[in-house]
Amino acid sequence: MITNDAMTEVFCGVAKLPKEMASAEPSSYLAIEMAVDMKRQVVTDLAFTACPKLVESLLTTILLGKGPVDGVKEAVPIIERRHHSLGKRAVIAALKNSVQEYQSGRQPLQAVVNRPSSIPAV
Repeated sequence: MITNDAMTEVFCGVAKLPKEMASAEPSSYLAIEMAVDMKRQVVTDLAFTACPKLVESLLTTILLGKGPVDGVKEAVPIIERRHHSLGKRAVIAALKNSVQEYQSGRQPLQAVVNRPSSIPAV
C-alpha cells in the first residue's frame, strides 16, 4: 500500500497493446505502476491498467519487497515462460519501461537520501 511518505515514489511503465487487443480494451496501452520506497529501494505497491488479473497477481508476488531492477530481471523470464497471450510483449515492455523510469528518476533522490544529516534538505 502506498503511503504519503516522502521517500515513496511511483514509476510507471507503459506499452502499446497489440492492435488485436487494443480494440477490446478501453485504452490501447498497458501500464504498470511501481511504488518504490526510495530509502530501502524496494517495491511497496503495484497498480495495473489493461493487464490481465492473473498476470497482476503473478507480478505482485514476484515484485513486492524486492528492488525494482532485480525484481523485473526475475519477472521477465517468468512472464516469458508462464504467460501466454497476445499481450505478453506489452507486459514485458511495460515492466522494462518502469525500470527505465526508476533508473532515470532515482539519481537526484539518491543524493538527498545519502546527504549527511548536518546539511539541511532543500
